[in-house]
Amino acid sequence: MSSGWLAIKEGSLNENWVRVADNVTQFSLSSSRIGIIKGGGNAFVKEGSLSALWTLVYNNANSISVTDNRIAVIDTSNNLFAKEGSINNLWTLLINNTKTAILDGDRVGALSYGDVLYVKEGSLHTAWVNVATAVTSFDMSKSRIGVISNGMAAVKEGQLGSLWTTIADSVSDLSL
Repeated sequence: MSSGWLAIKEGSLNENWVRVADNVTQFSLSSSRIGIIKGGGNAFVKEGSLSALWTLVYNNANSISVTDNRIAVIDTSNNLFAKEGSINNLWTLLINNTKTAILDGDRVGALSYGDVLYVKEGSLHTAWVNVATAVTSFDMSKSRIGVISNGMAAVKEGQLGSLWTTIADSVSDLSL
């Protein structure tokens, strides 16, 4: 994976870009947090202003996702860990064999290497719900979950047990 530098604008579109980090392989943003993975696999988070100091939150990470209240990392062994609240809180192991994960509000989505999408809602300690199989990619936004499965895009809205609505076929990417 290649690395580069990360620049962010804060405020209006006319504001200047602020270079906040170098050697970045992956990043995630929320309204109050920036999470990055640097070239060596170290995960850092900064909270508040763009000039705030970085805090090392995890070693040997492949990816990071942040919200204003949660941080999640997938480590180099494909384990998904998350923490809630302060960036200094303890990590909770959520699930193994994770290919990709998304945090959205009080939901956590985890796509396994077996192409099964699991989602939990509420506490980090609630049970996982198997919401879809044969999933190649997914996205979550507010009360929606979208998946690509066998080239078809489907979305469900509301509760995790809601029915899927197929919205398109021959799809290679999906964003909600």
